[in-house]
Amino acid sequence: MPDDLLQTITAAGLEARDITLQIESLELQIKELAGQLHVLTRQTLPDLMHQAHMTKFTLTAQGNTPAYEITARPYIRANIAASWPEEKRAEAFQWLTANGHGDLIKTEVSVSFPRENRATAIIIADQLREKGLYPQVDETVHSGTLSKWLKEATANGAVVPLDIIGGDIGREAKLKIIE
Repeated sequence: MPDDLLQTITAAGLEARDITLQIESLELQIKELAGQLHVLTRQTLPDLMHQAHMTKFTLTAQGNTPAYEITARPYIRANIAASWPEEKRAEAFQWLTANGHGDLIKTEVSVSFPRENRATAIIIADQLREKGLYPQVDETVHSGTLSKWLKEATANGAVVPLDIIGGDIGREAKLKIIE
């Protein structure tokens, strides 16, 4: 192998390594900045604006930076995350069902059949277990549906265990460019 080809490969490898490290560094910076922004928009600004009895505030344009309107408003969100341990997800679904909100839960049942049993797969509906097949049952509640329900439930005075359903209620500040 010629020396100049080896040098070219080395140079390209070094460049790829350096770019990889730059990307990792920028991703870490983004994560840190997102955390700082979260504190500012979920705690600091809403609290300060509440103290000042304000719901809107305008930041004037400065140099090349446009004006921004900051609006403080309530937020209500809920999410039974797919990444939760199965026991925690089951507890959330059980609470919703036990408290009359099981209709929020979307249930998907799926069964894998070998290729040679395709005809059986098409015919089967209620006889899955009778045929010795054990379907996988996946239950979900769309976060938008759950959040809307939580907003309505709390507006009607219901007490909902936020930790069980992945709920979060508070105030947030939204920033919007004024054009």
